[in-house]
Amino acid sequence: MATIENPHLREALRETGIGLKPVNFMPLAADDNWFLTTTTMAGAANESKKVTSFTKAYCPLWPTTVTTVVTDAAANDWTACTITLAGIDQFGDDIVATVAGINSGGTWTAAGVIPFAKLAAITVTVAGTTTSSDAFIVGYGKTYGLGCKIGTTADVICSEFDNAADAGTASAVYHSYVVAGTPDATKFLSLLVRPAPASPTGY
Repeated sequence: MATIENPHLREALRETGIGLKPVNFMPLAADDNWFLTTTTMAGAANESKKVTSFTKAYCPLWPTTVTTVVTDAAANDWTACTITLAGIDQFGDDIVATVAGINSGGTWTAAGVIPFAKLAAITVTVAGTTTSSDAFIVGYGKTYGLGCKIGTTADVICSEFDNAADAGTASAVYHSYVVAGTPDATKFLSLLVRPAPASPTGY
C-alpha cells in the first residue's frame, strides 16, 4: 500500500472522499542525456538515423516525456527535422509518437508531450544534408505522467511540491503534469488526482 507523505495531501484525501489517486514521489533533476548520450549522424543527404540501444531504456522513477537535443553543427544544412519515438507509454501500451523539430540553427530541443515508461527506438529524420559533426542526445525534462486518465485539468485537485503549493500545469489530453518547481531528487511532488470514470479522449 502506498504511503501518502504529505500531510496536506492526506487531509485533502479525507475531505474529498474515496476514489482519488495520490501521486507522491521525489522526481530527479531534468537530464538531457538520461536515455542516450551523444550520438552522431553519418553524414548524408536526407539522413534517417535510428537507434534501438539506449544508455537507459526506462524512465527514472515515474513515466516522463522525452526531450531530444539536436545539434546541426553548420547551423544551416537542414530545412527540417522529425523525431519519431517508439516505446511503452505510462499505461503499458505500445506507442509511436512524432515530434516535429524546429531547426533554429545550432543546437535546439525537440520536446515530446506523451509520457513514456520505456523507450524502444528513436529515429531522427533530417531534410537536408548531415555531417559527422551533427549529433543528438535524448533525455527528459520535468513533465510526468499522472498514472491515470483525467477528463479535465481540474481533476488534478491538489498539487504540491516541496511542501508548498505548486503552480504546475496539467494536461487532460496527455494525462500529464508539468512541475513548476525545480526537481532535484530531494523534494516530494504530491498530487491528488480524480481518475476519469470513463475512457476520455486524448492521444
